[in-house]
Amino acid sequence: MHDVLHYIERLRPIDDIFFEKLVEDETVCEEILRVILNNPELQVTSMTPQKSIKNLWGRSVRLDLLCKLSNGILCNLEVQKTDCEDHVRRMRYHEACITSNNTRTGTQFEAVPNVIMIYISDFDLYKKARSIYHCRTTVDETNQEVENGLTEIYVNTKVDDGTEISELMRCFLQTDVKNENFPRLSARVNYLKNCDEGRKVMCAIVEEYANIKVAREVVNAIENAVKNFHLSLEEACAGLAYSVEDYENAKKLLES
Repeated sequence: MHDVLHYIERLRPIDDIFFEKLVEDETVCEEILRVILNNPELQVTSMTPQKSIKNLWGRSVRLDLLCKLSNGILCNLEVQKTDCEDHVRRMRYHEACITSNNTRTGTQFEAVPNVIMIYISDFDLYKKARSIYHCRTTVDETNQEVENGLTEIYVNTKVDDGTEISELMRCFLQTDVKNENFPRLSARVNYLKNCDEGRKVMCAIVEEYANIKVAREVVNAIENAVKNFHLSLEEACAGLAYSVEDYENAKKLLES
């Protein structure tokens, strides 16, 4: 138990496991989004932290936070610490899944939901020394902006340009947030780290993440054995000292 509490003490808002619980508080979401979107009147009407979206034709995705704003726009907020993949294509794929999963069959194209994609990273993706980048589609020949209902915003913790956004991003790197400009974020961090009920919440999510990590290792080991050694599922499980039920339970946990 002591080790878990020590681990929780070291968590920061930029860490997935901590961010998930931070943004379960709607007022924290609003405080963050109001700064990034430069809209002090912004309101969140519904939200789903760590939402899994199934894709029948390709890989599914697990979103850090998907919420709906009072104007009906869907907003996806992601945090990423490591620079080890094609982040722009990842955003493109997430947006496609969000749009398709929130568009009913027969919907007219003008009714396809508008989506805002926000990516908070621990690195300056475009390396132009800015704390925020707005990416839009434009016509090359006329430089005319294309209104297709998609807004992509990349924010980072690396650049301190003296803006309110960079001040907020500094909070994302702190283990103890005490900033009067962001009272809801500060209060939520304090609750999850220093209050008994908040610590119980964090202990539960740490345990869940540990179980997910084990489940992913089980599934990867078995599926790699099937693929690389041309084994049946039963043979791969037996060879690795697992049962087929172990594999199925691990899959269910990863898909939940």
